[in-house]
Amino acid sequence: MQDILTASLEVVTVSFALVMIFDFISGLKRIAQPAQFQSRVTEPEAIALGTETLDPPGQLPDPRILPAGEIPVKPHKPVPAPLESTPLLLPQAKEVAQPPLPTSAKPTLDELLAGVDLNTLQLRPARKIAKVLGVAQKIGGKDQPLSWLRAQIKKRLEQAPTETAQVIGEVLKAS
Repeated sequence: MQDILTASLEVVTVSFALVMIFDFISGLKRIAQPAQFQSRVTEPEAIALGTETLDPPGQLPDPRILPAGEIPVKPHKPVPAPLESTPLLLPQAKEVAQPPLPTSAKPTLDELLAGVDLNTLQLRPARKIAKVLGVAQKIGGKDQPLSWLRAQIKKRLEQAPTETAQVIGEVLKAS
């Protein structure tokens, strides 16, 4: 059974190769043969009478000597004038100033510190807040006590309330 399959596969392969070779050779023959053109030029009178005249192969009428009526002339579109060579730029952007928020729209210190009691602030969050605010946590190589950190945070809250309250809120939300 295996021998039959092998033989049939070989036959298919050889036949495919033969077809390719035959097609290649016939293509070469077509290329090597001279072109046989037959030009059909119709004259206006022959068209009107219903007969056509045939020129012998290889002879085409010279378009330079034909009357002007037989050469189709397409009307040309006018060529647009070249644009000036100035680059097209967008107008310069205008800076729009944001109107200041009304004083009633600014959050108050109590709103910013809602739910935060600095007197009960634990040591770890107090150190994180102090680090962001730039408060020294060590003086003379010793860690400062929690009460001193709380007092420094409260002092910064009095000096810059909105910035300090935002820092406190961000640090406490992250932890």
